Order: sequence, then structure tokens, then C-alpha cells
Amino acid sequence: MIKTRRSDFFKRQLNVLADLHEAEWLTEHRKKALSVSRDLDWPDYPRVLKTTFQAISAPSSWSLQEEKTFLTEKSQIRIEQSNLSSLKIYLPRELQKLGVVVMNLFEAAEKRPDLVQQYLQKDPHNRLLAIHQAYWNCGLLIYLPNDLHLEKPIEISLTVDNYASAIEQHILFITGSGVTATVVQTTKSSTGLEKVQLNSVFDLIAGPGSRLDCFAVDQLNHSKISYFNRFSRLGVDAEVNWLLAEMNLNNLVGECSAILNGNGSKANLRVVSLADRKQKQALMTKLIHIGQHTTGNINQRGVILQDGRLIYNAVGKIVKGAHGANSEQSSRILLLSPTATGDANPILLIDENDVEAGHAASIGRVSPEQLYYLMSRGLTVDRARQLLVKGFFDDLLDRLPIDNLRVELDQALERRLLTNAQKSVS
Repeated sequence: MIKTRRSDFFKRQLNVLADLHEAEWLTEHRKKALSVSRDLDWPDYPRVLKTTFQAISAPSSWSLQEEKTFLTEKSQIRIEQSNLSSLKIYLPRELQKLGVVVMNLFEAAEKRPDLVQQYLQKDPHNRLLAIHQAYWNCGLLIYLPNDLHLEKPIEISLTVDNYASAIEQHILFITGSGVTATVVQTTKSSTGLEKVQLNSVFDLIAGPGSRLDCFAVDQLNHSKISYFNRFSRLGVDAEVNWLLAEMNLNNLVGECSAILNGNGSKANLRVVSLADRKQKQALMTKLIHIGQHTTGNINQRGVILQDGRLIYNAVGKIVKGAHGANSEQSSRILLLSPTATGDANPILLIDENDVEAGHAASIGRVSPEQLYYLMSRGLTVDRARQLLVKGFFDDLLDRLPIDNLRVELDQALERRLLTNAQKSVS
């Protein structure tokens, strides 16, 4: 009986995919992903139950956004999405003339299959990604041609403030060789949205010799658990630097990974996160060294308040033949409540001899000596804690290239800490 119900469900979903008005090759791509999803397992995150991922999968309905592109005389690329109803792309006219492409991913599948069909992920390694490949319902293609140097950051924002039901976003970001650019992705959702499902995959392909500085700031307040995956593939001598600021109020499963395919490629994965109330966050960072003389570094810092739980899993994998690879990782968690729970799991998987690798992990509470020092200067205990937490995060958050966003994060952090202090008193 169970097998029959699953078979009927699978047939219904195939019919849904068949009714989509999109490039034929893309529909076939979706069908294949849905088919292989049945034989794949859920992601394997240490200390995270696999049943967690069942709450993340498959949107309940289809709703594709409308899109408008504005050619501007300004020099900055901006993309603004509101729910599933509005996507606005602001593309400088001069950059379009140079070959920059920014468009709705559905439109890109029709007009630029040379890029989308080649680089869209084809072989998902777990069921969650396979389901995402089958069901994504909004997305972007961003292509930067060879030797392009952007002075101003590309800004990508998604705001969810109504019952959009299910948002399954896929961003495909491709660069040619010798590109330098900065990307800032912000995602926000409002409180009280019980039915909203929000998942997002950012797939970055960095061409040879490119340097990309990428920042992602997530401030999610809706009720359901969300899933984020920032995935980078690096060419020869490419460099990708990620900074993730996870300042959410909902439960979250996230992943940030870099596959260092090209010789001499470099990746830095930095994560800052705050968990409080009964919130649960599980974050996986991965460095996979395939090319020779590659360098990777993971730096994670988390603060937990009240009954929050935070899990950091850091993986450094060096495959056979990746001579001269260097993979380092550090995870630090600060507990500000006796009921807070933190896990920091360093994992090294090494199949080559001629390499360097190391890891560090720590979980602890605020130092009484540091608190005493600040309080002896006239600060209250709550204000002293705020300063210590701010200092714990600052050397990472200070890298944000947009001043207004940095101020906004500082204010959000102070509000969370103040709310926590008031609840502790009451």
C-alpha cells in the first residue's frame, strides 16, 4: 500500500512538471532530478536527524514570478525580489554592452542554454538537492565575462512578507577568467508567516584567475525551517571568499562549500551566527581539495542565547592527487545561557600525503575575568556581555562592504542581546 501511494505521488509530480511552460530540456532536467531523488538519501550532517530534512523538501504549489529589467546609466548591478510576485533587475547599460548577463533563470534557460544547460547542477548527491533541482520556482542567471572588474558590489535581495507558500530559489552565478567582483546577498522574511517555505541555493562557478568576495546576510523570522546552500566551484588560480551572517529567528539548516578543482585555487569560508529562544541552527561548511597546491580556510563563530542550539560541522577533504593542499578550520561557540547547547565538529578526510591540514574547535562561556574588567570600568553586566559578543563577531562583520548593512546588523544584534537580558531578569 505504501509503495503504491508513493508511486501515485511520483506520477502526479511528473504530470505537474510536464505542464510547465519552459524550455523542454529544463523540464527533462527536472524530471530526471525527481526520478533520482527516490534512490538518494537525505544529507548526512553529524548530530542532525535526517527527519529534519523532510520538513524542508518539495514546495506545495507552483507560482512563477513576473520580471522586469531596467537598463540604467548607473554603474551598479542590483536585483530585488519580493515574494514570488516581483523580480526587478537593474543592469547598467555599459555592462550589458560588455557582455554581462543578468536575467530570470527561466528566461535564461530559453535564451542562454549555452550557459544554463552547461553549468546547472546535473548530479545531485543527496535527496534534498535533487528535490530542489526538480522544484525550484524562481531564480537568476548572472554571467560576468572575461577580465571584467566591478568596483561596486552586486546586490541581490529577497524579501518575503506575505503568504507566498513556497519559495525555492536557485541562483546560477558564472564568471569568465580574470574577473574581480563583490556580491552581497540579503534575505529577509517577516514574522507570523506560518505557511511560508523558503529554501535557496547559490551556485557559483569561478573562472580561472577570478577573485570573488561574497557576502550573505540572512534575517529570517517566519515559522518554518529553511535551507540555504552556497556552493562554489573554482577554476585554476581562482579565489572565492564567503562571509555568511546567519541572524535568523527561525530554525535553519545551511551549507557553504567550495570545490577547489583548479590548481592554485583558494577559498575562505567564514560564518557568523546567532541562535536564541528554542531556535536550532545546523551549519555545514566544506572544503574539497581536488587540484594541486590549493588553499582553504574555514572560520566559524557562533553565539547562543537562552535555549538555542547551534551545530557547526566543518569538513576538510583532500582527495588523492591533491599535492600541496592546505586545509585549515576553526570553529568557536560562545554560550551566554546555562541552557544553551553548542556542538563544534571538526572533520578532516585526507587521502594524500604531501599536504597540510589542521583544525581547532572550542565551546565556552564568557570569561568572568573579562566581565569583571569591563564592569570595573562602570558598565553593567548586560552591557559588558554585549561588548564582548560584538568583539567576538566584529573582525568578521567589519568586512561587509555596505555601511548601511553593517549598521543594520549591529542594531539587530544589540536588540537580540537586550531582549535576552530582559527575559533573563523576568
